[in-house]
Amino acid sequence: MSAGAMDIWTVSPMERVYPDSVRPKQRFIDEHLYAAAGEYESVQLVIRAGDEALENVRVTAPAPDNTILAPVLRRVGYVSIPKMSPRGIEERDLWPDPLYDYAPFDLPPNTAAALWVTYYIPRDAGPGDRTGIIRVETGAVSAEKSQKTAEIALKITVYDFEIPQVPSLRTAFPLDRKAVRSFYGIDDTDLEAWKPIYESLAPYRLSYRVWDGTEGLVKLTDGGFDAFALKAHLQYAACSAHMSGIDVGGGPGGLGLFPAPDASDPAQDPLQAYLRNAAPWLMDAPPGGKAYRDPIEPFLNDLADWLEARNWLDRAYIEPVVLPERALWQTVRDKAFRVRIHENRIPRLLAADVHPFFERYTRIWAMPLCRYDPHADQRLRQGMSLMDMPEAPAESVAASSSGRLPRAAGAHESYVTVCSEACDGSVFTYWVSERRPTPKKPEWLEVKLKQPVKADTIRIIWKTGCEAAVTDVYKVEERIAPRRLDFEWEEYPPVVAHGQTWLMGTLEEPQEFSTLRLEFSESCNGGPVGVSEVVVGEAEVAPPERFAPVEPWLFMHEEDFPSFHVDAAAAEFRLAPWVCHAQRMSGFMHSGLNKWPEQWLLQRNFSAVVESPNSLNGVLFYPGPDGLVPSIRAELLRDGLEDYEYLRLAEKAVDSGKIKDKKLVETVRPEVYSAWIPAERVEKFAETIPTQRKALGRALSRPDRRAGKGRQPK
Repeated sequence: MSAGAMDIWTVSPMERVYPDSVRPKQRFIDEHLYAAAGEYESVQLVIRAGDEALENVRVTAPAPDNTILAPVLRRVGYVSIPKMSPRGIEERDLWPDPLYDYAPFDLPPNTAAALWVTYYIPRDAGPGDRTGIIRVETGAVSAEKSQKTAEIALKITVYDFEIPQVPSLRTAFPLDRKAVRSFYGIDDTDLEAWKPIYESLAPYRLSYRVWDGTEGLVKLTDGGFDAFALKAHLQYAACSAHMSGIDVGGGPGGLGLFPAPDASDPAQDPLQAYLRNAAPWLMDAPPGGKAYRDPIEPFLNDLADWLEARNWLDRAYIEPVVLPERALWQTVRDKAFRVRIHENRIPRLLAADVHPFFERYTRIWAMPLCRYDPHADQRLRQGMSLMDMPEAPAESVAASSSGRLPRAAGAHESYVTVCSEACDGSVFTYWVSERRPTPKKPEWLEVKLKQPVKADTIRIIWKTGCEAAVTDVYKVEERIAPRRLDFEWEEYPPVVAHGQTWLMGTLEEPQEFSTLRLEFSESCNGGPVGVSEVVVGEAEVAPPERFAPVEPWLFMHEEDFPSFHVDAAAAEFRLAPWVCHAQRMSGFMHSGLNKWPEQWLLQRNFSAVVESPNSLNGVLFYPGPDGLVPSIRAELLRDGLEDYEYLRLAEKAVDSGKIKDKKLVETVRPEVYSAWIPAERVEKFAETIPTQRKALGRALSRPDRRAGKGRQPK
């Protein structure tokens, strides 16, 4: 709608508005919002000046009726980043993202500005239709009339169902308390000073880490600890945000506050402590010393009791350590074991690729999407080991070289692969060559079996993205030159999405193998070659070991889809919960909410455009004078978390037979997402999400219920 030289219209939250944006060419703009009780729903109002500047632009939006409050208005701000991110869609000078508190403003000629208009639907609002009016006025304020006035009427349909107050999808975001303390100059333990920070985060359905592991909220005392401040902050933050995930360990560095047991002292050995707990008669003090009690034990016991008293224990978790280089993996396992033996009620979270080395020591496993495998996922949920030990395992494995997984295949490890993992009974571990194989310099993998095996088949299971195009197998015997065997090869595609491809080789006559060498002289993708498992013959395998079921989560890596880089496709910010629903993951974790660059902490104020040295993957909330400033990405993520509730409710309705529509069934049981979805496909997702969500909302509603008796505005 236009008024003289002023033009106003609305666009979807997933559409970016820039200073040079103009009204879309299509004549019809859908000015209709749909929401369930307990949900937030937003729309962008775009105001564009003509050839003359607009002065004193004022926007008002009254409450639609007496059951829904007036919407919150925010002004869309812009950020400038130095270069494109790994998921960036294009290079631009400015990206819309921070959402500042609204105040009247001036608008230069031929320039557009966007306002973020957010309605909250109370849980007692009642279903039915309302009308929301957004009025824009410009010019001098007088008792008579403003110079220019325009209005947009929004139809708001409230569905006849309610989304749960506590999110069904668990989340884990670290809150950078150090940055908050530095910017606002507040004490770490001052709950009153922190309440505005917690309240700024509360509406976004996110669970975040309250304690950063430093001495402050937790204080060590002589022979004990003081966690009163931690509990007070946890209580306030968890209640205000209705957290579904409560991190009680202070993050990967939190347990470092408690002195680790002295590994050289047998009395302090964690295994010995475990045995003493299992056998009380071993609790006697060792000769010449005192009975040792790990200082972390009473702390964890106290927190677990506190959580259990509030019925929060099923929401809690602890992340003992970040996965380091492979050389330090044993340290990771020791720390997880230390937590497990002292307080097994609090689940341990590990963010890493699935690997049998850790399967007994974690209860929540957050994995990158590029490493997701439905077979591994199923085994973890059922409490089954990732390994199937073969009847005749390898005695040793050698390789021409060992390298990292190439970036094109989604590599994020900081360690070099180990060739023995290509023949260890697990298809979830792998070896990757350091170099690209060539006919003159092939890469090879040599497997020596513990005992000879007579077989006429061999299976090579590839590491996805590192398949070999040319493979030869040699039989290796002592004092005899390796002999090439004439296998007939057949390629097999993956049987499930994200599964590996594999190669089956068959001989005319069985051969006895003690040692065999696989040579690769060409790779399919022009990079290194990688093998997940080598299986000789059809030998029996031992049943996998069983342990406590593991809860799979999504770890959102910055180079994978979905991304939170400010220049990624806008739909990516909303799709993380959709990915979790598709992969049946119980939660997801990300690198940060407010990893503010050092220069922001120094300048303490922002101009119209925020300058950033990076693409803001770890910044969903900006520092503001009166509290945290939300971003468009945080708003869209909340939309996705609310979408997840629709999907979850609809899935239950499909399973019970209440929803039978085939298209809706496909929506709640979608295809598995890939970590390498191109930006153009993400944009297609953006087009379908509102339609799918509207169809789900209508199917979940009961149209025979009358609308609430709210008073319609005049």
